[in-house]
Amino acid sequence: MNGSGPHVPPNEQTRLKIPLWLYALAMGMEMAQRSTFINEQKSKRPKQAAVAVAAGGLLVSPLMSPMAGALAGPVVSECSAGIGTGSHHNLGWAIDRINNGNGEGANYGPIGTTITFALANSCVITVTAGNEYVIAENMNIQGPGASKLKLLAAGSADYVFRIDASALTPTNTTTLDATLHGLTIDGQRASRNGALLQATDTSGATTVTLDGVTVKGGNSTSATSGLEFMDGNAVPGDSHLNIVKSTFSGNVSTGNSAIYSSDLELKISGSTFDSNTSGMAPGNSAVANFNGPLSITDSTFHSNSGGWSSAAFTDSSLIVKNSTFDSNHGYAAGALMGYGVTSVSNSTFIKNRTNGAGAIFSGSDLSVSNSAFIDNEADLNGGAVAAVQHVNSTNSTYVRNRTHGGSSGGGGAIASTFGGALVANTFVDNSAGGDPGNTLWVDSAENPEANYELYGNIFVQSSASNMCFGRVLDQGANLSTTQCADSQWANYASAKKNISALVTRSQLDLQSLTLNKLGPTNSGLTKTMALGANSVARDYYTAAPLRHSTLIVGKPTRDQRGASRPQGAALDVGAFEAGDTCTPTTIQRARFSGNSSRLTAKTRAQLRKEVAAIAKSACHTVILNGYTATSGSGNAGKSERRSLATKRNSVVKNYLKRHLDAQGYEVTFVVHARGASNPLASNSTSKGRVKNRRVEISILKLHSFTRM
Repeated sequence: MNGSGPHVPPNEQTRLKIPLWLYALAMGMEMAQRSTFINEQKSKRPKQAAVAVAAGGLLVSPLMSPMAGALAGPVVSECSAGIGTGSHHNLGWAIDRINNGNGEGANYGPIGTTITFALANSCVITVTAGNEYVIAENMNIQGPGASKLKLLAAGSADYVFRIDASALTPTNTTTLDATLHGLTIDGQRASRNGALLQATDTSGATTVTLDGVTVKGGNSTSATSGLEFMDGNAVPGDSHLNIVKSTFSGNVSTGNSAIYSSDLELKISGSTFDSNTSGMAPGNSAVANFNGPLSITDSTFHSNSGGWSSAAFTDSSLIVKNSTFDSNHGYAAGALMGYGVTSVSNSTFIKNRTNGAGAIFSGSDLSVSNSAFIDNEADLNGGAVAAVQHVNSTNSTYVRNRTHGGSSGGGGAIASTFGGALVANTFVDNSAGGDPGNTLWVDSAENPEANYELYGNIFVQSSASNMCFGRVLDQGANLSTTQCADSQWANYASAKKNISALVTRSQLDLQSLTLNKLGPTNSGLTKTMALGANSVARDYYTAAPLRHSTLIVGKPTRDQRGASRPQGAALDVGAFEAGDTCTPTTIQRARFSGNSSRLTAKTRAQLRKEVAAIAKSACHTVILNGYTATSGSGNAGKSERRSLATKRNSVVKNYLKRHLDAQGYEVTFVVHARGASNPLASNSTSKGRVKNRRVEISILKLHSFTRM
């Protein structure tokens, strides 16, 4: 994305001459201006009058929810819009009963806080101006599912839900806990001056949870189109926003498109953000949280675009785990931007694009582990990641990341002001557009003490030079196809392990970039590059770092997939540890009744023992050979026997797989239907036939651990 205007950092064409901290400061000033702008816009927004209609008599609903225990909440049985007056049983009626029947005042009667639904069919409700839903009491709206309950915002509606303990008069409560579950909120792309969901903690601490909610089609002409949670009291950080198994898609705004929040803790888990779009900076496309920590786990961000960061921004701490960021486009960071300490683990970044840092920009220290960065691009420093302070990366893979800034873009993979510790990573074919630092860039010119400490890394570089820019401290066991900055690595010699050396691509024997599917000790969440059987990186080092280091404490104990190091005689260089600790077991047999493929209780008990034996063996190939007793007559009989053997294999495989999956243990099955061949005993006796009706189970070592 190409930007113009006052938000462009000064002297962009000579970026390498400007330290990253100054670049960060410039962007921080823009962030402050942006926050002021949004707050000003919000203050100009007209207040929406909230009118609650009390249910007649304030009695418990005649339809009782079994989910709320002793105080059951109202049950929605009508698919209709409007607030309701007690004679209806729609959503507005149910919300009003809780708002007016469960408060702290003496005039409020008891009622449960969970709203459930008893709808015969899927329900679509159009929310119009004046009939928006106000949540001013502790409330759990337990919808039937995002595909079964849809709330459509009419063009004139300012929002769908407003969550605010002080929204009603009199105020019933000082703290608020609101949960929305199992519903869709659709803005229908109608232009409006506000978010589809609006929340505030004006009266006291507020917790808002979206669980299984879809928010789409928001289109705001001001700040946020999806969800906006503004802090309104004098206690920053006392409120919480939780996004669980939810989806934000196709939201558009000139500010923040999907989520904007401030002065609270924001947690996102198991959620998807897809194709949300914001205007140019200042703005953030998917998620922005000011003055509060942000954590993201098990989530996916795809094709979000616009603003400083396309996926997520916070000016506080940022923690990301087990998540994927694919094809996002931002101005300063392709995916993530954090001004506090940033930690990223077990995550994947693919084809993210930016003017600044390709995937991640940190205004402080950045820690990366067990992650993959593939085909990310930047115009300035850091094709994959950049940090104002240190970048510490372990057990991660960087492939084909690049910068395009000509003389102003360095660090095809990593750029930082103060360097950092790089331990057991694999760098392949990263590049910088015409500038030093095709893989690494550190600002040693501005900061003489700044350097990267390298230990146990693989570097594969297409060009013959300019792999590193800045000061590099070689801690040993690095294998590279070219020299890194001022390092002086000798050519590889098999007798001189533990030290860094120059090697060729063929000597490294790197396998294709892919996920390994061989099991919990040999697999992982992110793509990596296995070491071929002849790789010199195998069993390469045992020594501690060569020099005293303040950043590298010792040898790595795990690889990118979580496999223990070492698997063989010594540690392998790079992010992947090769080897196999498999202990093959002897053949076991599952027995069957005549002409049957049903598992008996005795057979199931035996298979449970096999599950334990497989996991204990650390092997990941299971061979199943299915047999029958007699062969029948002619070709039809033989085919029938093979069919029965196939069915027996199938039930054994399914049973083993189900129980191994429950333990998180993956195996590869090799299955053969042998029919009546290879009998163990004579079929002329019943005892002999019992022995021959079987599936033989053997657990073997893989031929090559590098198989993917």
